[in-house]
Amino acid sequence: MPKSSIYQQPLYCLPGLGTDHRIFEQLLPLLPFEDVRFLDYKEEYCRPGKGCDDYLAHLLPELQSELKAGEQPNFMGLSLGGLLATRLQHHFPDSQLILVSTIKTNDEAPFIFSLGKILPLYWLVPAIFSWEMVPRISYWAGFISDKSGYELYKKMLRTWTPKMLRWARDAAVHWSNSSPAGQVLHIHGKKDHVFPPSRAQPTYWVEDATHYMIVSHAKEVAQHIKAHFG
Repeated sequence: MPKSSIYQQPLYCLPGLGTDHRIFEQLLPLLPFEDVRFLDYKEEYCRPGKGCDDYLAHLLPELQSELKAGEQPNFMGLSLGGLLATRLQHHFPDSQLILVSTIKTNDEAPFIFSLGKILPLYWLVPAIFSWEMVPRISYWAGFISDKSGYELYKKMLRTWTPKMLRWARDAAVHWSNSSPAGQVLHIHGKKDHVFPPSRAQPTYWVEDATHYMIVSHAKEVAQHIKAHFG
């Protein structure tokens, strides 16, 4: 696929845990994609104890029926959405994959993923705890750097039910991808607190950027995308 043609093909955006399509609002206006579609999470596909591939087994028929003849889908995945996107690419190996604040293979996974498989202590934390405390902790710790970002995250997180949150935590910990199925553009922040930079092997780094850089450093992320695809 010629690099420039990616802008004419459908781009499916997969948000991260506790977020929805609004997380892309700062970034997408800076990019020339002509056909952007969002894959917000659906509660009926989120089955606690089941993983990313189970979720995609329910999503794929819907996605495939939406595509017109000759359309080549491409994907942008943020955080948990990136994990899903790496698995989704196995069904569309000719697709281009844009990963932001996430990982692409098992080699980049944080130690807590391995620990969670053996000792899933996260099950002891009520999912509903995330509604109030996660945005506050993220703001206080500087992961979300401004008040507007904090308020946006709170609104998005409220669209997630406890069932969805339980599924997402387990799906992330048990995600596995030995190698990319196709072309990958990986952009990562040097101060990412979820996926440690020490293990990440991105195409491009963003200086002084945390896990929330798709909002706080949207211009830099957009510059890397346009530099890569032309």
